[in-house]
Amino acid sequence: MNRGVLTRVAFLGIVALVAGGLFVAQALRTSSGGESDTPPESPVIEEARRALREGWQTPRFQGQLGPFVIGSANADFPPCDVMGPTPEAVARSSELFHPLLEGAFRPGAYSPVGASGCLSPVVEAHYIGSDVPGGFGYMFRRYFVGEPRVALEAPASRLSIEEIQGHPALVLSPVAGGLVDDAAVIIIERMPDGDKPGIMVGAFVTQDVARARQAAQSILKAN
Repeated sequence: MNRGVLTRVAFLGIVALVAGGLFVAQALRTSSGGESDTPPESPVIEEARRALREGWQTPRFQGQLGPFVIGSANADFPPCDVMGPTPEAVARSSELFHPLLEGAFRPGAYSPVGASGCLSPVVEAHYIGSDVPGGFGYMFRRYFVGEPRVALEAPASRLSIEEIQGHPALVLSPVAGGLVDDAAVIIIERMPDGDKPGIMVGAFVTQDVARARQAAQSILKAN
């Protein structure tokens, strides 16, 4: 399940939990002979509904934005016959590894945190991801081949291109007050060159563009 699906599920869970609590409270009050008037709607529910309307009814942008191609699929990994979890020693020796991605190897880590890649015909890391320190989100370094495609569901008004340390970066601003809506910064550290795959560096952080930018920049390496 991808990050976007997870955040939408979590968002709906929050809405359902609060709505359920209000329903039970109202039912108990009515059955005990108390007031039967509908209580004022929780601000959390109001904000949830607003975020859902804006997030799901606004047309999504698809197409070229700077060097990035926005659509429904992420960029391809290098060709591989068998993919799976990358052995820790292999991941640590990869150019994708960064000391701030140490969390990829913590016990119990699950996608998008962890190290994965090719197991045959070669054993190498294609992706290393870790939690963002001090924030709800994750950051990663990954290989890609072909076009620098990024799977994002957002209108053009929430997407922009920046330059970070001389590299093109795609910035996703979250829906304001969207509770669990992601901010994201994705940087092209290196474009594919012959047999050498490209490298993307990025971070997804709930509601915080500045922290996403800081996290992505912190694991960027000089060419």
